Amino acid sequence: MHATPRQRRDASPGCVTAPPGFFSQRVQQARHYYLNLTPSPRVALEVVCGGLEQCRPDYEIRRERFHYYAIEFVAAGRGQLVLNSRPYALRPGVVFCYGPGTPHRIVTDPTAPMTKHFIDFTGRQAPALLARCQPLRAGAVQVSDPLAVADIYEEIHRSARTGHPQAQAICRLLLEVLVLRIDERAVEGRPGIDERALQTYHQCRNCIEQEFMTLKTLQDIARRCHHDPAYLCRVFKRFAGTTPYAHLLRQKMTYAADRLQNSDLLVKEVADELGFPDPFHFSRSFKAVHSIAPQRFIALNRRR
Repeated sequence: MHATPRQRRDASPGCVTAPPGFFSQRVQQARHYYLNLTPSPRVALEVVCGGLEQCRPDYEIRRERFHYYAIEFVAAGRGQLVLNSRPYALRPGVVFCYGPGTPHRIVTDPTAPMTKHFIDFTGRQAPALLARCQPLRAGAVQVSDPLAVADIYEEIHRSARTGHPQAQAICRLLLEVLVLRIDERAVEGRPGIDERALQTYHQCRNCIEQEFMTLKTLQDIARRCHHDPAYLCRVFKRFAGTTPYAHLLRQKMTYAADRLQNSDLLVKEVADELGFPDPFHFSRSFKAVHSIAPQRFIALNRRR
């Protein structure tokens, strides 16, 4: 890809001013970072580069080999992947990896061009790191919580672009977190995935995250999503390892922590905002999620 002036400014401080030759030119927009494009062959583990790319309708990658290991994550759009002659459908929430000696072809759907994160890395420890995530070894896998995976990619990007001497070390640790998160959130039974159940999970999760201020109970969630409470619990347990109500409570308490830290509101006032008529119930819920009582949280975190 020939870098535009804006893309040149996006490069990490002190690194490069244009993308390397193995980046595709068929992208509409891109945010890249570069940590070490000339890693030593003896390095244990090192992040080379990565970023976020919005594919053009004609985006296509064909490689018989690649210098590094790569983990890619589809944030939006659709496409097709072929790894070692095996085809996979690409859609939001799908993660896949390849490495040296892995023939691969990545093609976007021209009617719904993909946006995807990627990270390239190398080192003697890279195969062992990937071996810790069985789903990635199988090819492409759907994750049940795409935002949790995307957040790690974004944190790697932010850390890489600081130019700090510890940026590489931080990104190496975040790469390990990324692999573990994918392993945690990978949907079981990929070949026979229950598409209807997965769709129900995503719809219910989105509903909770958008309407957590007004939802109060599991029954409220079930009525809003038009599903049986027991069925929603089974779906959440399968795809997220938690329950709809636990996810609702975490949304509420995340909001509560932000309000308690960044305002002068009393605990009772924040509890009222979130529909807790009993401040003691609110305090117990806050401590269950954050492992600290709200009053203690205020004492330690409120900005003066």
